[in-house]
Amino acid sequence: MVLLAIHLLLIKPCVAQIVVQNTTADIEKFVKENLLGNGIVAYNFKYSGNLEAMASFTSSNDLLKIPQGILLSTGKASDVAHANDVNNQWSGNATRGDKDLNRIGKGITIDAAVLEFDFIATRNKLEFEYFFASEEYMEYAESKYNDVFAFVVSGVGARKKNIALLPDKKTIVSVNNINQYKNGELYINNNIFTKNGERLKMSKKKMKKLNSELINYFQYDGLTVPMKAEINLIPGKKYHIKIAIADVGDFKYDSGVFIKKNSFSAVPDSTARTNTVYVFNPADTVNSPPAPKVTEPTPANPKTIKPASSKTIKMVNGKPTVVVNTNAKPKTATTAGKKEYLILSNIYFGNDSYIIPDSAFKMLDKLASSVNKNKSYYLEIMGFTDSTGSVAYNRVLSINRAKSVFDYLAAKFVDEGRINFEGFGSNNSVADNKDERNRLLNRRVEIKLKEEVVIEK
Repeated sequence: MVLLAIHLLLIKPCVAQIVVQNTTADIEKFVKENLLGNGIVAYNFKYSGNLEAMASFTSSNDLLKIPQGILLSTGKASDVAHANDVNNQWSGNATRGDKDLNRIGKGITIDAAVLEFDFIATRNKLEFEYFFASEEYMEYAESKYNDVFAFVVSGVGARKKNIALLPDKKTIVSVNNINQYKNGELYINNNIFTKNGERLKMSKKKMKKLNSELINYFQYDGLTVPMKAEINLIPGKKYHIKIAIADVGDFKYDSGVFIKKNSFSAVPDSTARTNTVYVFNPADTVNSPPAPKVTEPTPANPKTIKPASSKTIKMVNGKPTVVVNTNAKPKTATTAGKKEYLILSNIYFGNDSYIIPDSAFKMLDKLASSVNKNKSYYLEIMGFTDSTGSVAYNRVLSINRAKSVFDYLAAKFVDEGRINFEGFGSNNSVADNKDERNRLLNRRVEIKLKEEVVIEK
């Protein structure tokens, strides 16, 4: 592997210091050395984002309760190792957002840094220590403009479950949910610039004095106390984790998530349903193709298969309905897979608007009811615009249209983990844009319903 240049930011030896060392192109080596702990076998490492946004860190400041670990940032990771000399530190990473963070943060994300890998645990509980810090303290507490981070776990018993939660195991960790007004026992103020959200006038002499009373050479204005992410697992089964952080709305006011070195570990939990110990087998990390699922034994001679009924989904009175076809053609084989149905394509929006039209609510209510009743259903929401406006503007507008539908379905108690949304701007037009009627047809949201099924051939 070709190594990137290593940036060391060294502070005067007479004071506390933080040393940040950027990662290299060898992501596997970096993660194994700086993150993984006992009882974990990890593989299939992947990092998406600017390499300067992920780093290892070491702190000699006792106020920083986690002295070593890895850092993922919405800006350059090295920026954290400065004295807190500005209240809005930022350095954009020029990277895209992340769909899971869009969903969790309920906003459009950019500057995402995403670390992912598969892992197998030898014991029945995964846990690791971390803290979150941000330049958004305190200006953006109690606002809709919070950066978002998440630890998303998928596998047996967990489908895109975010475990970056408050002790109540329900509320996500964010500037809005941990600050001097809310859950203050979990908050550490490092802000020398504002008080109660108001900007303070600060001389250099006073700034130096206040900074010496806080966390020396730590740029972010506020941070959480050390917290623990945890989830029960089945030992020996494959799981996937996504560690991700991103800006929401714009690229200003950086944030970072700091994970304790070698704390990503498997530990025993006697209260969990599964309490066995797994002995590692290297063959378990090899991705073999899944065995085909069949609805009936496949006979030696396909011609002897008798005709059988099949099931399809059709819209009946605006509601997805299973229809049985008793005249189905003979089957020759079956394989596991997904079926997709374009069930809603007539949600049209006003010019430069992402407000859902009243005509769509009845259809969306029926869709929400159907999805809530059938746990094998998943939704893909796609937003589009007409060709007026710039490409960049249309892209954001189309995402907002898709998200407005996402938010409505989520408010109807559809599991957010079963919905993905995306915007495509003016791409994939269904009509030309020569007149207002045709432009209206392009200002739309389409929804695909997907179902985990057995596909008959």
